[in-house]
Amino acid sequence: MSAQHRDFLVEIGTEELPPKALRKLERAFAENLEQQVSAARLNYAGIQSFATPRRLAVLISELAEQQPDQHVE
Repeated sequence: MSAQHRDFLVEIGTEELPPKALRKLERAFAENLEQQVSAARLNYAGIQSFATPRRLAVLISELAEQQPDQHVE
């Protein structure tokens, strides 16, 4: 059975974020999400992050809809 892949977008609406902190917050959000997806053993093609003073977003391209099968004894 082949796994299906879809793009996954997650956005967080916020109060006004300080402009000087945007890049750091954007990176932290993307890195944390990437770690969680990897820990869940979900395959993906790429990750892009975006930030505005009122929104943080991460787009994960071709995220697997399910984990690959594994055999556990």
